[in-house]
Amino acid sequence: MVTSLSLAFGLYALVQISDGNYVLGAWLIAFSMIFDSLDGKLARALNCSSEFGAEMDSLVDFVSFGVVPAFLAYKSFLIDFGNFGMLVALIYVLAGGYRLARYNSDLEDLTVKDAFSGLPIPSGAWVISSGVIFQYHYWDSIVFSQFFMLTVLLVSFMMTSKIEFPSNLRDYFPASVTKSVKYSFIISMVFMVKYAPIVYLFWCIFYISISLFRYIYLVFHNKENLEKIN
Repeated sequence: MVTSLSLAFGLYALVQISDGNYVLGAWLIAFSMIFDSLDGKLARALNCSSEFGAEMDSLVDFVSFGVVPAFLAYKSFLIDFGNFGMLVALIYVLAGGYRLARYNSDLEDLTVKDAFSGLPIPSGAWVISSGVIFQYHYWDSIVFSQFFMLTVLLVSFMMTSKIEFPSNLRDYFPASVTKSVKYSFIISMVFMVKYAPIVYLFWCIFYISISLFRYIYLVFHNKENLEKIN
């Protein structure tokens, strides 16, 4: 049921984007992400994880965080680049599908949530939706369209890469770091009412940045762990 709610928000986002309501569509993708994060937690908490649930979750992810964000990107700014813009949207969808297929083929224990190999597809949708919300909030349009297009391509690359993205910061960073992040997140929720576009974009950038920083650190300081990742 929770997974279905994620799909429902994704499909409703698709309708709103079709009608030109890009900001509302982007926020609906955000709500879809919330339910996507809840379904796995509930399944593990209730000890009812199953292969069916994993497959259902992946199918919903492909629609809500693959097709819908690509459509949002195309309608809001990639359309201005003609066929090349369509190609960029297609690359994102294919990268997301590849990411999900690889994740499912590598999945062994449904009750364990290891670090992700490659940027999770919901995070890719997070990048696109937060970028649209932020720019439309302050400029009422996409003003950095070329940079945003490169960002979509970069996100597509990160989804197909083997860069490790933590599923839970608590398991991969010192307690002092995770405690600071936790308190910062709680404080940021207070500002969500007035500064939602900034907070939403900030946490997206923070998650990707800290994950990349950790990966680069392993490249130069801990090659044995890096070999385990790859």
